[in-house]
Amino acid sequence: MRRMSRIPSVLAAFALSLAASSVCAGPPLDQILNYMFMDQSVPMKGPQLLFDVQKQIPLTKDSPIGQTFMTGPETTQVARVRAYLGPTGDWEQGEGAELTVWDSPEKKVKLGSDIVWYENRDFHYKQVEWDVKAPVKPNSAYYFEMTYAGSGDGQMGRVGLMDKTDAYPPGRGYLAGQPRDYDLCFQTHSRRAPDPIGNLKKMFARLDMDRPGLEEVKQAVEKDDFETAIAKTVQCFEARQEPSAIIRPEDVVNVNPEADTAEADSNMNATWRQVDMVGYGGRKLFLNAYQATGDEKYAKKLNDLLIEWYINSPPPSESRIGGCPWDDMWASLSAGLRLGHGFVAYSRMHTARSFTTDCRLAYIFSLADHCNTLVKYGGDAGGNWSFTQNSSMLTFSMNFPEFKESEVWRKTATDRLMEAIKKDILPDGVETESAPSYQRMAYNPLAGVFDDLILRRGLRTPFAADLSNILERQAEYFMYFPMPNGVTPWLGDWGHENDRGGVLKDAERFNRDDMRFVATAGKKGKKPKELSKLYPYAGVVTLRSDWGDAGRPFDDARYLLIHGVHYGAHGHQDINGISGLYAYGRELLTDPGSHEYGSPEHFKLTTGPSHNLMTIDGEDQNRRGETAFRNWSTTPVADYLSSYAAAYKGGDYTREVVFARANGTPGIRDYWIVRDTAAGSGNHSLEQRWRFVLDTPMQVNTQSLTTRTAYDTGGNLAILQVDPSRLKVEETTTDTWGARAKTSEPPTKLPTVVYSANTLLPAVIDTVLLPFEGKRPPSFRVTSLEKSPNGLESAFKITQGHVEDLFVFKKAPGKKYLASEKVGFDGERIFVRRVNGKLRSVLLVNGAGLTVAGKQIIKSPKRLSWVAVSLDPTGTKAYASSEAPGLAIGAGGAKVSVRIMNTDRLLRPVQAEAGKTLLTR
Repeated sequence: MRRMSRIPSVLAAFALSLAASSVCAGPPLDQILNYMFMDQSVPMKGPQLLFDVQKQIPLTKDSPIGQTFMTGPETTQVARVRAYLGPTGDWEQGEGAELTVWDSPEKKVKLGSDIVWYENRDFHYKQVEWDVKAPVKPNSAYYFEMTYAGSGDGQMGRVGLMDKTDAYPPGRGYLAGQPRDYDLCFQTHSRRAPDPIGNLKKMFARLDMDRPGLEEVKQAVEKDDFETAIAKTVQCFEARQEPSAIIRPEDVVNVNPEADTAEADSNMNATWRQVDMVGYGGRKLFLNAYQATGDEKYAKKLNDLLIEWYINSPPPSESRIGGCPWDDMWASLSAGLRLGHGFVAYSRMHTARSFTTDCRLAYIFSLADHCNTLVKYGGDAGGNWSFTQNSSMLTFSMNFPEFKESEVWRKTATDRLMEAIKKDILPDGVETESAPSYQRMAYNPLAGVFDDLILRRGLRTPFAADLSNILERQAEYFMYFPMPNGVTPWLGDWGHENDRGGVLKDAERFNRDDMRFVATAGKKGKKPKELSKLYPYAGVVTLRSDWGDAGRPFDDARYLLIHGVHYGAHGHQDINGISGLYAYGRELLTDPGSHEYGSPEHFKLTTGPSHNLMTIDGEDQNRRGETAFRNWSTTPVADYLSSYAAAYKGGDYTREVVFARANGTPGIRDYWIVRDTAAGSGNHSLEQRWRFVLDTPMQVNTQSLTTRTAYDTGGNLAILQVDPSRLKVEETTTDTWGARAKTSEPPTKLPTVVYSANTLLPAVIDTVLLPFEGKRPPSFRVTSLEKSPNGLESAFKITQGHVEDLFVFKKAPGKKYLASEKVGFDGERIFVRRVNGKLRSVLLVNGAGLTVAGKQIIKSPKRLSWVAVSLDPTGTKAYASSEAPGLAIGAGGAKVSVRIMNTDRLLRPVQAEAGKTLLTR
């Protein structure tokens, strides 16, 4: 049967549908190919084509807001109106915004309307859509009006305007029925009169029908026998095995009487707007139910949702609607993700009788439309967006040469991937985004291209030769980043996922025994060469006690992650924040995570006061301020980090961390000293915040200002202040949600403590973070030896049984002698450990000399960033930040070895072509 014979019925049905204000009638494929298109629009603000909102006015029960507009020369239906409507806190359950299309401002004839309810309000870019389906005439004037709907207080949002610019000359804005001197920020998305045969010819012209397997398709198209052409095209794609099959033999119904189909059943009446059709969620929901039951109703529901989605979400390459980053439906990332899912849903429902031929063909061509949309709109993407969409497009172009555009897709994707690799992979091998799960999201598609297209299929690309090294360096980062239980800390917008599976895949990909060791928690492979790790461009530092080789299980290691220097995409204002602290099998300190993008809740969680750091006057951090890692050492003696941020109006902020390692010394714990310094002048409030994992049992002593967790077994943490007399402590909570939760979901509460002081700046807060195992904290005493009123000059001793640790902090380098400890030094900071009264190890920061009990331990003709010395009867080991001719280490006659760590060079990474450091942002 020729599809041409349906034309009269299609046109008649379409005319009836316009009169009834319903979706166009006729065969589903004809409706899909009659693409909705951008008709009318105010000028948009580049480069992301957002509404240029110049003023906002409230939409209330008593003040409807409207706009007159013209239709274009091809418009026969206004299918949808998009406008700027920003939700306010007054928008509550049961309230909605209704948009109605009228014949004129006099509102004599109602042509179509729709309501956006509370559940579907949009926080991200406040660009709301109403599916009005209004029949109209070309080149004619009409009027739409927004009104309050529901039974609340009459307050619910603010409408965006372009004020006094005559932005849209064919029309004007209205308020409460009266014309005003502004235009609403709006667009109309319209449809043309149907042309089924013309649209089908255009669609089939995209195929290279001279390719083997398409002979019968070509013959049918030449005869205008489109019913046969459609069926043969579907048959050809489903039968193909090379280069890639679209149907997997294992995708068949496998009845499971225990399967839970409740969620699918509850969504049987849902529309495409009420389930996740942007991603894979809606497809997965009904596919799981269909494959577990074999019930055709689930396949039919998904078939109908797909058709509905194709009709109402036309590709921007054809419609000129969307395609920009703010447009979630057709943002290039969304398109790339769907293209990456490819034929997974198709294969899983291919046995269903309810999966119609029209829907199957639309599915095939829709993926090709995704590629064309990415070519047209995806050029500006970076980070995980670029790697995801271009890897998907490159793979699709290689797998489906039946499309004439496939060579364009291939070249575009390879060019963009090469550019993204140059731009978005930092010199330390880390992708530029801060959130670890987004980094994985960027890495995995590129690794897929490497594994499948380059290694297996021999694809030649400009970046093929370097890709293995690029990926392996980032895989090393994924090896060092997770906590000992394999879970990544919260950092930025997305984290807290178990990454052991990913690290194991990397171990196989690169044949790395150290990655295998980490992925299997020490059961296979060999431990990594380093414990603590700094990434100077990415701004990530992990401080780790061991790899399970210290006589304890792998998962019991102590771990702390601090974020500095690089805010990064999807990063929060958390420079100097401790994103995670883990010890003895338990995560103890955490960040509160993220929320639905654009929501007030999400914004709050990105701010400085939402992280484990110190603020000045409760301010958020300034992302434009200078940041730097100023010093870094990692040795068996101790780790030391100094991280700086010009973060607050009240003053600059420096956080120093010393990780004092136990190093197997019996009866003691390793711990961290955290020194928070606020520069500036005048009187200000300092607030140091610590957030604990959900439902953590807490004990806070307001007299000693000691905080500790109170688990009966496993890991615990005590927080002690070196100078508690200057501080007060408050026990409170922090709202948190699951990652990007819906704003309708109630928050949970993270236990939180805040140490604060009102003080003249500059000033310091010195804190001890002591992890321990079991219910009873270890014997641990902090004794203040010297202190200045603001804490800038401080000396204190920490005693654990037979071990004494001395810390001295000076506000500037210089000579100092501490008579009570018989320690003298020329420098800025020292750490001195004695065990049973005997000197065991020292760390000198920004100094040139150190003596203990009259014996010269360190002497250098020049000031070094740091020197560490470990003294042992079997020999003395020294470590230095850089080459130091003339450096002398006193060992009392023992053999001395000196290792140059070159951390000064690590902290000064330079872009060779520009000669600029990348230590800021």
